[in-house]
Amino acid sequence: MLKKRIITAGFIVLFTFLTGFFGGPWLCFGMMLISLQALFELYRASGIEKSTFAVISYLNTVAIYTFMFFNREHLMIYLLMVSILLYMTIYVFKFPKYRFTQVFVCFAGVFYISVMLMYVYLIRRLDNGIYFLWMIYAGSWGSDVGAFTFGKLFGKHKLVPNLSPKKTVEGAVGGIVAALFFGLAYAFIFRNRIVINLPYLTCPLIAGLSSLVAQVGDLAASAIKRQCDIKDYGKCLPGHGGILDRYDSIIFVAPLVYFLDIMFTHIAKF
Repeated sequence: MLKKRIITAGFIVLFTFLTGFFGGPWLCFGMMLISLQALFELYRASGIEKSTFAVISYLNTVAIYTFMFFNREHLMIYLLMVSILLYMTIYVFKFPKYRFTQVFVCFAGVFYISVMLMYVYLIRRLDNGIYFLWMIYAGSWGSDVGAFTFGKLFGKHKLVPNLSPKKTVEGAVGGIVAALFFGLAYAFIFRNRIVINLPYLTCPLIAGLSSLVAQVGDLAASAIKRQCDIKDYGKCLPGHGGILDRYDSIIFVAPLVYFLDIMFTHIAKF
């Protein structure tokens, strides 16, 4: 199992680095595939992965990334308006085949996964994008490493015992500490390349906040699994589960890093 986890982790890191480094269509297409698979896994957990609503959501995801790639993000609001009309029309004329909760899970899933993950691509398009992109992973996966290590070594007090019995308060604090360290190391490496004031303060701050929301994202995904009575979202990543098991924290971190990047970059230009 450990060997599988290491090999799979190596593949994930390679995929992340190559798509992030080359950016453009490579990152856009890569994140679209990630979003589609994660969306499929979420819907499968709810038993609606092959429903008409799910198909509309998959098409919405493709459309969202297409609009982004061609700088037509303003069209997304019209897409979502048409989509909710389609969802409700199908719901009415197929009644009572589907429950209203299934309709809203499909609609919310597009926001929860596709819209949130698109910020990975949007960050890469910013002036500092190629550098700030890696802050997403430092704040999420770096936090995971710290939380796991501190939890194993010092964990005594349960964080959310009814939801995730193995997670501890010490592990959560360790995740934040690890993220702060990664943020500090990041500032040291890229201090002359990023347009930002006080990088030794700002980068650890971004990483620390990212760790907080990353842990919320992880727990949110765990809560869904608990209610759907599943252990993992899938098996496509041997030793890790599904795509959503690996990207659950990035869903929350990517938008945060995007808006913090814009805010601190604007401050630096004054």
